[in-house]
Amino acid sequence: MKISNLMLVCMSVLMLGGCGVPMFSPKPLDASARGITEVRDTPYNCRVLGEAEGSDDATGYAAATLEQVRKGALNDLRNEAVAVVGTGKRITLYVLSEQALCYGELGRLVGCPQNAVYVNSYRVRAQIFDCGEK
Repeated sequence: MKISNLMLVCMSVLMLGGCGVPMFSPKPLDASARGITEVRDTPYNCRVLGEAEGSDDATGYAAATLEQVRKGALNDLRNEAVAVVGTGKRITLYVLSEQALCYGELGRLVGCPQNAVYVNSYRVRAQIFDCGEK
């Protein structure tokens, strides 16, 4: 009798375990933001338009990896760049800083250590350059 009760409890936990928290998916990239390039230095023959920040938040979601949350933040940054520059332009981003935030002691957000497993959010800040017509 005890074995069947234990089996019933285990099966219930397995069946209901995935029902509570939705899986994380990165912020989507708009079709107009495809083709935006990232550079490691100031591009030549381009006009700087200012800075923008992209972010993605994994609070309340399950299985959010560092790379997925970073991808969502970069997608958000690219979408923001198109809103600033407009469509039909060659847009280049010069990434100035990136920061991953994790939960630290007492539930406070702190910078993530390398190889962090539980990522809360990610922020990317970049300069936006207009490099002419496509």
